[in-house]
Amino acid sequence: MDGVPMIETTAVVTDTAGEGQLRSGAIHVVGVVMQNIANIAPAIAALFTVQSIAGYAGVTAPLAYLLAFFVTLCSGIVLAELAHKLPSAGSYFTYLSRTLHPYVGFLATWLYFFAFPLVGAQAGDAMGSTVHDVLKAEYGWNFPWWAFLLIALAITTLACLPGVNVGIRTLFILSMFEFVVVLALAISGLVSPGPGGFSVSGFNPGNTPHLSTFYLGITFAIFALTGWDAAAPMAEESANPRATVGRGVILSIVIMGAFLVICAWGLSVGWGTAHQGSFVNASDNPGFTIAKRVWGSGWIIVLLALINSTVAVLISSMNASTRMWYRMARVGALPSFLGEVHPRWKTPVNAIWTQTALSVVLGLLLAVAWGVENVFSVLGFLFIFAVIPAWVLANLGVYRLYRREHPAEFSVLKHVVVPVISTVGLVWVGYKSIWPLPPYPNSWAAPLVGIWLVIGIVILAYIHSRGHGEEFMERAGRAVDESTPVTTG
Repeated sequence: MDGVPMIETTAVVTDTAGEGQLRSGAIHVVGVVMQNIANIAPAIAALFTVQSIAGYAGVTAPLAYLLAFFVTLCSGIVLAELAHKLPSAGSYFTYLSRTLHPYVGFLATWLYFFAFPLVGAQAGDAMGSTVHDVLKAEYGWNFPWWAFLLIALAITTLACLPGVNVGIRTLFILSMFEFVVVLALAISGLVSPGPGGFSVSGFNPGNTPHLSTFYLGITFAIFALTGWDAAAPMAEESANPRATVGRGVILSIVIMGAFLVICAWGLSVGWGTAHQGSFVNASDNPGFTIAKRVWGSGWIIVLLALINSTVAVLISSMNASTRMWYRMARVGALPSFLGEVHPRWKTPVNAIWTQTALSVVLGLLLAVAWGVENVFSVLGFLFIFAVIPAWVLANLGVYRLYRREHPAEFSVLKHVVVPVISTVGLVWVGYKSIWPLPPYPNSWAAPLVGIWLVIGIVILAYIHSRGHGEEFMERAGRAVDESTPVTTG
């Protein structure tokens, strides 16, 4: 197989990197779905992105979300096919190491999980700023944004340390609350429309302002759906992971895709399609304004949903990133202390503490560097640039996996057509996002991703120079239920 490690699939894995293992069979399909939904963050995805996307797509923001949903669904199908054959906490690291090359897997995943440690800083800063501004305007309270960041991260760590079941139960409660609140707000906007009345003009391609800016709207809509793949690193703790992870990924994309299309439509109509300019330029969050009009004093529930959403996405991101760090540490791609598991809780305890520390430091530093109000948008662009390479390479990987290792299950639709659609969509919107570069401070995103890639190359060169390359390559593509890889020609 052109020097790419092939792995026999008949024996149970023996992890030579250490005794501690994650708790297998702990979560089922519902837990996987909630892990993804929480990572997409319904309230944040709707209320923090619709206004920005409308700035690019105008009244056709719902159409931008619909097209983003279609591209994301294609990428989700690819992930489901990979997870079916290669369930692993390593997620894209395992998939790309196995199907392309371990070094490719490392570098793509190095970029990919660049995003996850930053979620704490992004969501914590953005929500801290929002809470500060709202409480100051409504009640005259001067609650510091950094205090919210620290409190939210403390809750996240306490929810993630005792075991994956505790975190998933917490996610279910938090995510259902925010989902229902924001969906009810969108429906209220459709039932009680603003100036312009009830309208479906948001789905008419003829109403797009300019194609160049509309592409940026799609890009941000894809960012709003980012998180649909957060369940893949939970494979080693899932019951029947070969089926559970894929089903959870597809279900979460369908649910959240429909949710965001309805929310974009409802908020646009609720504000008033005749006044989209004021919607884009509103200083107050349009969701709050619409909620005050249709719900009166009940608008405070929307603020609670956003706070709730922040905690949920932090827990979900912690779950995903620490499992990836755990698996990469177990194969020698990261320091071994990140692969240690708590003897009773069966969680990657050192990775959790490391993630918490990074989130605190970055949340404070980035707010000072760019201004707390800009952290969300800068990191939004950064996430897109960082994760697109992994998604695109996975489209090639799924073709190679099924064509070479599982030819009897090869499907032209699932392993050629769907990956091509995903690749074209991702590359196109990625190109339109980076050329020309967005204005400062969003222009920082692409260079930072480039610097991070260079650091990854240096680390990989160090691993190779120390003589660990062969061992690293043998372990990198191993799935959770597979024996030690056997290289074949």
